[in-house]
Amino acid sequence: MYRLLLVAAAFLTSVLSAESPLGSIRIKVFLSPAGSFLAVSHALAVESPQFDGKAYTAKALRVPIDSFDTEISLRNEHFKKRLGFDKYKEVVVSNVRAILGGKGSATIEIAGNKKDFEFSHSEDKSTARANFEFNIAEDFKITDVKYAGLGVKDRVEIEVSIPMSALAP
Repeated sequence: MYRLLLVAAAFLTSVLSAESPLGSIRIKVFLSPAGSFLAVSHALAVESPQFDGKAYTAKALRVPIDSFDTEISLRNEHFKKRLGFDKYKEVVVSNVRAILGGKGSATIEIAGNKKDFEFSHSEDKSTARANFEFNIAEDFKITDVKYAGLGVKDRVEIEVSIPMSALAP
């Protein structure tokens, strides 16, 4: 029994160290005619982080679509539907490169649509943060988002936060 527990612990450690939930993502969605809401996930996984002295890189950042919370269950369901949860289970940011000095680039895939983008970032001793914006209609073909007289504007703001300990293996 003891050996079985050791094998299980070793397996889980190897799986979790390769890709584990380490960070968070906050998406600010603007509403029409007025207002906004946040969709937040604390299940951001970093895959293959590296630091070469000039830039932080990662093979991918992955966020399960069903991990986002908007604080309203019906809105959560609509949010998942618009991100294509029936077919796509995660948002993937690949080819991540954050150069020291505050600029970076990556490719994001949402509901089968890919977009190369640039972002600004900053670090302190404990956390790295990246900020960027998208036009959800133009960049990801997410259109006609309305419910009970409220619509979603096309622009969203995104903030990603990752502990520095997760970026420098």
